Amino acid sequence: MENMQLLYESLEDKLQECPDTSGAGQAVVLFRLALEVASNDLGMASAVHLMSRLLSTTLGIMSDEEAVGYEEILHDFETKDQTPN
Repeated sequence: MENMQLLYESLEDKLQECPDTSGAGQAVVLFRLALEVASNDLGMASAVHLMSRLLSTTLGIMSDEEAVGYEEILHDFETKDQTPN
């Protein structure tokens, strides 16, 4: 999780360097990058499933569900420690 926080902070700093790009524009760029990175690692279908889970989790957080968090999603999709079939 520490590496993810460092990545988050690095990306946040990079976005600060682009003040002329709207928040929506930055979100589109980040989504595109996230989809490309995830699909390279997981395949497109699993990457899209991951994006769907992230959206559902965000909606749960917005509705104040207590047992909702992004960390649980990571365990379902983490591939670095898995051995190929």
